[in-house]
Amino acid sequence: MKKYVNVLAAAVMAVVVFVGCGRAESIEAYYKDHPDELKEMSDEVDDDGVKATVECEDNTLIFYFKYEEDLDPEYIDALKKEFNENASIWESQEKEVKDMKEALIKEVTTNEDVTIRYVYQDSKGNEIASHDYK
Repeated sequence: MKKYVNVLAAAVMAVVVFVGCGRAESIEAYYKDHPDELKEMSDEVDDDGVKATVECEDNTLIFYFKYEEDLDPEYIDALKKEFNENASIWESQEKEVKDMKEALIKEVTTNEDVTIRYVYQDSKGNEIASHDYK
């Protein structure tokens, strides 16, 4: 899972820093004017049976990681348990998230109250786990 986050973190920073088209009052407002940038970030991860998409809501950048194949219900339960009981999964991504937030505040939004959200989904789009970094 961490490799997907690392790839997307690099993509976010590359797109934001190199494209830099002026800041908006929210992440959503910025990407409404630059939808190709969201697609570019989403296209960075598409392997190992996981498809990533990036969306925005207000000042939240949301990364969806969706398994493309149906998963066994027992495996989904094990994943849920692991995500919910193992805080180190989320903590291990804090450095990348901090860097993303700094890039977003510097290049994308004038609002410093940025949230990065990760959402893991099964093949039908049902949430397995999610976490907000504020």
